[in-house]
Amino acid sequence: MSRPGWYSDPYGGGGLRWWDGAVWTEHAKPAPPPPPPDAVPVPGAPPTPAPMASAPVVPPAPVVPSAGGRRACSSPTTRCRTPS
Repeated sequence: MSRPGWYSDPYGGGGLRWWDGAVWTEHAKPAPPPPPPDAVPVPGAPPTPAPMASAPVVPPAPVVPSAGGRRACSSPTTRCRTPS
């Protein structure tokens, strides 16, 4: 017959039964629910907006140390001048 798998139950009931490749087994389960119907637009209803595409992720710009990697001044409390 066919390869092993779940098939319509030949004994009825609308479910599925396992075929082991040689005989029908005692293993049975309910049939899966039918797929939902396609969405039908309702007359007069506003159109459904299309999903928005996500913005591309841009990595931050690398930090480039100035003055050989040292700060222009060493005081953490006063404003440091930008080296020229």
